Amino acid sequence: MNEIDLKNITKRFGSQSVLDSVSFSIEPGRVIGLLGENGAGKTTLLRILGGTLEPDSGTILFNGVPTTSQLRRRQTAVLHGGNAGLYEDLTVRDNIAYFAKLRGLSDSEQRKAIRYLADRFKITDYLDKKAGKLSTGMRQKTAIVRALIHNPSIILFDEPDSGLDFSAAEAVDSFLFDCANEGKTVVISSHSAGDVLALCESIILLHQGILGSCYSISELTDGKSFKEAYASLHRMVG
Repeated sequence: MNEIDLKNITKRFGSQSVLDSVSFSIEPGRVIGLLGENGAGKTTLLRILGGTLEPDSGTILFNGVPTTSQLRRRQTAVLHGGNAGLYEDLTVRDNIAYFAKLRGLSDSEQRKAIRYLADRFKITDYLDKKAGKLSTGMRQKTAIVRALIHNPSIILFDEPDSGLDFSAAEAVDSFLFDCANEGKTVVISSHSAGDVLALCESIILLHQGILGSCYSISELTDGKSFKEAYASLHRMVG
């Protein structure tokens, strides 16, 4: 499993600085919250970690070794919030299978992984439905299964519970906890203080592209009610 180290990650788009010398480390087997207001740089940071975007400067290490974007893409699962990005005219099964093939899974590996994940996320009855006919929640679950199909060691999810009802969100959260217990690294980006308090062991706070602070959830909740801890964390996000 991979320990992640970011050293002085900087990213600009034109004249706008989106990330400014961001550095932190994440140990394997942890569920970490990446928290910040809209525009704080969370999505950009996840895209860099997932290998779909390169930083302008800085280094990303897995287990102490500098990585390439190609290596990061192989070892991570990335879920982008707010857009499932499914192929509307393909079935759920074909959407997932297409990504499994891109990830290099054989046909037998692909079938086994689809069976397991479809059962885990309760989408088995929808596998042969076209994605364009799905509800918002089913689209989100399909996108989650597709992201996880290659059994990645690092999971980078932006608003994973978006559009899900309570039962579905609970299933996703349970799966992520199981992944952490297996030694995988889970990073959840959110602007919701409540989600982070419920899911994460620690948080990394971003503000306008700058690393604000890192906190353990136990520090934030020590001697406080959930409501008080929520209010405290919400104030940090701004």
